[in-house]
Amino acid sequence: MSHAIVTGEHSRGGSLPSTDVELAHRIVMDPGRLGHTWQQGLLAEGLNEEKYVEAVGIIAHTVNLDTFALALGLPERPCWNQWRASPAVTAPPA
Repeated sequence: MSHAIVTGEHSRGGSLPSTDVELAHRIVMDPGRLGHTWQQGLLAEGLNEEKYVEAVGIIAHTVNLDTFALALGLPERPCWNQWRASPAVTAPPA
């Protein structure tokens, strides 16, 4: 089944742009079918490359830690929604 079969938008409880919500949802729920075309679509919708790379790293680490904690039988931790600093969103020098 293709993810494209489902139409509509994700519910957004906060102020995240739709591209950020799509990025998080697809990385968590359907990482095996992510591809260049999908990534280029997000960039065309306004997500910049630096934010994409930073978000993928944060999402992948969070899923990894949550899955490990679940495997250990640890209780679910509440979401932390208060950033102490803004993301860098910059690329290192070439």
